[in-house]
Amino acid sequence: MQYRRFLKKISIACLGLLILNGMFASQAFAGRYVLDQNPTTIQRYFGRPISVDGNIRTYSSVRLRRIFPDLPKDAKFQIEFDSNKTKRIMLGVNAPEGESFTYDPAKFFTYVFGYEPPIYKEIPLPWGGGGHEGFRDNKACLGDGVGTSYMTYRLGDDNISLYYDPACEPPYDQVPSN
Repeated sequence: MQYRRFLKKISIACLGLLILNGMFASQAFAGRYVLDQNPTTIQRYFGRPISVDGNIRTYSSVRLRRIFPDLPKDAKFQIEFDSNKTKRIMLGVNAPEGESFTYDPAKFFTYVFGYEPPIYKEIPLPWGGGGHEGFRDNKACLGDGVGTSYMTYRLGDDNISLYYDPACEPPYDQVPSN
């Protein structure tokens, strides 16, 4: 009889710990869903949009400056929606002459999704991503189905985006490699 009472107390204690653990899961561990979400959910994460232009909503980039101190003042943090669902997260740097910006995919991913990316694996592009007049395209997998692309040129990196890419889903040994 005493053994049953002991097991019951242990079971209740374990259940209580599981509930508490779930309630206090860290944001970095829990993450947040951003892709394929509606504008109301996105507003809870990034605040009210400061402008709406068709399917693209622009949000304040003030909090991004804590992560990227060299982010130019004219940078735009935008989210593109398709059928009222998040399709692409974009950072338009708009660096003025004389300034440059260096993109860190892991920092941007962490800012947007609330946890560190599981991987970083470059995706090879035709001609090595080289374009005309010193422009170079870059593409990489960050894991959990998230890809990133951006352009590098003499003022640094620009036209940055995060998006869903099935090639970036686990298992990561399927991700194209160089």
